[in-house]
Amino acid sequence: MSHIYDYRGRVINDAAIFTPEMYGAVGDGVADDTIAVQKAIDNGDIISLEKTYRVTSSININKPNTHIMGTGALVGDIQGSNAHVLVCNMVTAGTKDHIRITGIRIRQASGRSNGGIQMSHQISSGQGYMDIIIEGVNIVGMGYRGIALHGGPYNSEYVRPYFIIDKCYIADCGDIGICTSRTSVRIQNCYVEGSGLENITLDNGGAGHVVIGNILKNHRGGVGSIGVDEADGVVIANNPFYCLEQSSWNSVSNVSIGCQCNTGDVENLVVTGNVFNNGKYGIKLGGTHEASGVFTDNIFNSVGTSQFYDVNIGTCIKENNM
Repeated sequence: MSHIYDYRGRVINDAAIFTPEMYGAVGDGVADDTIAVQKAIDNGDIISLEKTYRVTSSININKPNTHIMGTGALVGDIQGSNAHVLVCNMVTAGTKDHIRITGIRIRQASGRSNGGIQMSHQISSGQGYMDIIIEGVNIVGMGYRGIALHGGPYNSEYVRPYFIIDKCYIADCGDIGICTSRTSVRIQNCYVEGSGLENITLDNGGAGHVVIGNILKNHRGGVGSIGVDEADGVVIANNPFYCLEQSSWNSVSNVSIGCQCNTGDVENLVVTGNVFNNGKYGIKLGGTHEASGVFTDNIFNSVGTSQFYDVNIGTCIKENNM
């Protein structure tokens, strides 16, 4: 027996460890192990993945109190565009509490355009997340997004700020490494590199996001490392940013933090203690809508044109930036 823990580290129940091999998985990365992996997740609370499992359809997390762990890999060989390898869909399956995904690797087969992990929910049906942790997961070379989190209004009683992405390595994944929409997320101690558009996107009504202690590298000519749109109370702190050097600049792209404000205002943004390396601008503020917040104690190294590119700003405090 082993334990399932909540986000505070408290044991919530004991559970046996299940493996895909119990249901006939080969685990050589060649055989189709979809059914075996799905059965292990459906039947066990703790699922250990220690081999390489090729899957030809999305693997679904259909129940709460589920911990998927191990050093093995899921390899997506899913037809069609933008299908994610591992999915937790609360629109159809109801509320999910105490979900853990730790240590595993996610890849895609040659010629596919799969995403890594997707979690979605529909607040109007009384569904949502509580205590979800993705930790130490390695997602590389996906044709679509590394981690995608989508859901209903952030201020609903059904969305709690217990969604944590910690110590993950995400590189060269489609347009966005980590994408959030209308939910609250803490992203910490991650390495995110080389997404086509943005390393991290925080948008569409999200609130209370915290992005802290990550290493963010944008080297593929996208808009920037972090994109923020229609969000409230976002904290971006103590992250080193590595943006494109001058020879690769394109228009006003290649900023470290871009508050595009295309769909709504960005309010109460706190940006502090970050180090911005290269790029045309350090921080872009505003677009169709307004951006406001506090920007203090940031260091700008080799930022080409200026620290800030102000397009449409409200009340902004900028102090002790170098």
